[in-house]
Amino acid sequence: MNDTLALVVTSERTWPNLATYCFNENFLRYRPQFDLAVVLNGPNDAALQSIAKASPDFVFVRPNYGLDPADFDFLLKRIPLDYEYYCLLHDDHWFHPSDWFLQLRTLAAGHLQVDVFGNLVRSNVQYHPSMDGLSKLLGYDRYSPDDVPFFIQGMAGLYRKAAINTLLSLDGIPHLHRNVIPVAWLAERLVTAMLWKRGHSFMQIPPGYERFLRHKNHDPLRDSAYTPSTPR
Repeated sequence: MNDTLALVVTSERTWPNLATYCFNENFLRYRPQFDLAVVLNGPNDAALQSIAKASPDFVFVRPNYGLDPADFDFLLKRIPLDYEYYCLLHDDHWFHPSDWFLQLRTLAAGHLQVDVFGNLVRSNVQYHPSMDGLSKLLGYDRYSPDDVPFFIQGMAGLYRKAAINTLLSLDGIPHLHRNVIPVAWLAERLVTAMLWKRGHSFMQIPPGYERFLRHKNHDPLRDSAYTPSTPR
């Protein structure tokens, strides 16, 4: 058992992203140095065959509903919580540097005060007032986008055990058992606010937004990125 677990979410429709993005050469190069858990939304034999190529330690297949926040919540409540680090990834997130794992662990070792490393997006990006209503519907009206100047893109990134334990103590990652995309957008904001209010610190992975941990083929969105002068 390694001290780092990568958690990857995919689906019966999006699983080809794994070969193109998440399970790229850079990811597989370091595969012996971390454990891997994958959840597949919806049964699909071809997807399971593709997942098997990465030799996962845990594989779950669940009904295709709830989108990525529900998948992350599902995984965190079913895998062993004995790891020091948890790397949350969608099937279309991928690491650009060839030595990504070494760089990421070196970053964490050099910033012991930081609990979450990822891509930080300004809190006013893609926000719609209806999200306030969704937050109340989910029972999270005590959290507001105004609480935090940023949110972590897609909840993807490296989390220390303390941050994961905090989320689980607050009943895990907010979600619905339905495929409601605005709820998925809201979840990444709520997860950030939940951890922020509990005193956890965040840091943009250098050298900048989507330059280390990439999302599909998107170019860095400079107007969306948030880079605090000091980690918080």
